[in-house]
Amino acid sequence: VQGAGLLANVSVPIRANLSMTGMGDITNANAYTLYPNPAQDILCVDGLTSEMKNIKVIDVLGRIRPVSSTSPNHCISISDLQEDGFYILQWEENGVVYRKSWIKN
Repeated sequence: VQGAGLLANVSVPIRANLSMTGMGDITNANAYTLYPNPAQDILCVDGLTSEMKNIKVIDVLGRIRPVSSTSPNHCISISDLQEDGFYILQWEENGVVYRKSWIKN
């Protein structure tokens, strides 16, 4: 009824199961070290037990940047990156996705 002055405070529980499609679980990469950091031409990952797969370099705008293949010592060439700044290295090892931030200068 319009103008009756009745207000209802209703609480409805909502359950959500959110996930990102197309990606495995993203795991804390604290067990890994990126060096040198800041880096200029080469970026290496210390702590890997197997080969990195699906390597991506992501800039602050979320764009995936080109990356050269890895070397046997788990290093990638970043010399093609034109802009200095903050980046995220994302890789997969043993079916788990990891992310670690670093700086290019």
